[in-house]
Amino acid sequence: MATILIDARMASLKNAGIGRYALNLLTNLSKQNNKNIKFILITSENNHYDLKKKFKNKFQYVKSNSNHYSLKEQVEIRKIVKNINPDIIHFLHFNVPVFLNTPYVVTIHDLIKHKSTGRDTTTRFPLTYWLKFLGYLIVFRNAVKNAKKIIVPTKHVKNDLIKTYPIAKNKVIAIYEGADTAVLKSKKVDLVKKYNIKKPYLFYIGSLYPHKNLIVVLKALSEMKDSNINFIVASPDNIFYKRFLKQVKKFHLEKRVVNPGFIKDEHLYKVFKEAKAFIFPSKMEGFGLPGLEAMLCGCPVISSSASCLPEVYANAVLYFDPDDHKSLIRKIRSLDNPSARKNLIRKGKQRVKRFSWEKMAAQTLDVYNNLLKQL
Repeated sequence: MATILIDARMASLKNAGIGRYALNLLTNLSKQNNKNIKFILITSENNHYDLKKKFKNKFQYVKSNSNHYSLKEQVEIRKIVKNINPDIIHFLHFNVPVFLNTPYVVTIHDLIKHKSTGRDTTTRFPLTYWLKFLGYLIVFRNAVKNAKKIIVPTKHVKNDLIKTYPIAKNKVIAIYEGADTAVLKSKKVDLVKKYNIKKPYLFYIGSLYPHKNLIVVLKALSEMKDSNINFIVASPDNIFYKRFLKQVKKFHLEKRVVNPGFIKDEHLYKVFKEAKAFIFPSKMEGFGLPGLEAMLCGCPVISSSASCLPEVYANAVLYFDPDDHKSLIRKIRSLDNPSARKNLIRKGKQRVKRFSWEKMAAQTLDVYNNLLKQL
């Protein structure tokens, strides 16, 4: 029986998109017929008991006490690997220990940190940031160079990775992710009382890093003087949100931009469903999961035409130039037409059917099995 070790320390909704990817991979691997494989999960202090409670004896577990991206994890994960001596390891993020001899698969979600750099992208002092950035490049390059197989979420990321690291050419595999059906498990909620969400509104959920490009939405709203539409921004209240608030004030949109805080999965369906549109203005993405979740809920999507988004969304969204707020205004106004809105919702519901976490896990399992045959 083969032993596969999975670094599941980020398997938690607290870790945003990577956390959802990890949880959905584990959930669907646990449903596969894996009689010839023993899976062991590396867990963290934060998710160890949650994962054991969720998956029980589907997996074995070993707890790590080190933080992500730390020097300690470089030492501790190697010790765990040495003790278990697995046939394969799957790292669900780029932070692979250097000098690791055990064959491994790594999932590279994007190369955003290669491109979105500088003071605006960090909360750290400049010297600390650039030292950490150098460390990131070293660890990232090591992960790509020594991996037996590399999984990426889109062909766009595959091409990006090969262009940046030609050594990846013959070992990178694009496996699409899915839309999280947990958002369909809806519970009744008064959006005004619970989240201060008042119609009509545009909706965005995610981080506020500079590449997310929320500034283009603010510019558009500031010129739509005749509109009473609100902008609901569900984002963590951190330094990037505080910087975003300064922009909100600059455009005098304090009364129209609302952060409802963390929205529970069982309430997301209604927030998506009642929005005029979900806005995804990002300039760089690895996959674009929130747009698919919006489609799943019957919400029209207005998306940037940048990065991997046209690959994932195809003709099921309205695209705009992420550097042209007037282009965004035209797309928002076009949804005043009921038939155009209805048609876009229909296209979205058809498009999202092409993506499945079950399929993603099955294809990932194929990667494991094919690699095991080669060892």
